[in-house]
Amino acid sequence: GQKFIDYKWVQHLKSALGSTDRLFLACDRPPNRPIPPGLRIFLKVRCRPLHEDALQLLGTPPNQKHKYIRLPLLEPPFDQHYSALVRGVFEGDGSLSMNTSGARMDLKFAATNPEFLGDLRHVINKHALAGASEGNLYRNELRFSKKEVMTDVLDWLYPKEMDTDSRLLMPRKLKRVRFFQEVFGGASRVSRSDRRILMDRLMKEEQADEAILLNHFIGRACTYQKGTDEF
Repeated sequence: GQKFIDYKWVQHLKSALGSTDRLFLACDRPPNRPIPPGLRIFLKVRCRPLHEDALQLLGTPPNQKHKYIRLPLLEPPFDQHYSALVRGVFEGDGSLSMNTSGARMDLKFAATNPEFLGDLRHVINKHALAGASEGNLYRNELRFSKKEVMTDVLDWLYPKEMDTDSRLLMPRKLKRVRFFQEVFGGASRVSRSDRRILMDRLMKEEQADEAILLNHFIGRACTYQKGTDEF
């Protein structure tokens, strides 16, 4: 499941998997919680070969719903692919949050397995930060807050020269990454006050995009006929 704003990205993922399963919307917050609701888009892939491959790769018993895993160990020369692996972790359970009052941003990775977060921190420090010791570990989160450190990590994950036309890159997160690189990056000379203005403008753009898509979903729900649409 992903935020509803990532609808198009989930559609591309469905296409890449060759899935014919339908997407559906669900709210993951109680109805009495404040707006905006936790509206999410879900894709449940019903594929026996994929299910059996996952059980074999993860070693998970059929009746077990989850399993804590460690970050895979990639030996040279395959360790050059760590950036793609960590980028996948970021796009799945990471965030680039904004604090407009402090004109700052934080890079976060979330996971319920502290050992996985420790592995992630080790890989990032070794391959993106030249062996430094950065990143704060919390119970369910790895966080980077120093501007210079975040610049190095994000340039490693999303280098300027990378092909960003891939339909499997999450547009919402890529947009924030490029924003950080332009406004906070090493060559940036944007003042603190201008950062606040630019961050506020970006957040309003994102809220407008969410409102347009939410109205689209409401309209589809009102005209929905079973068997003719995904919702």
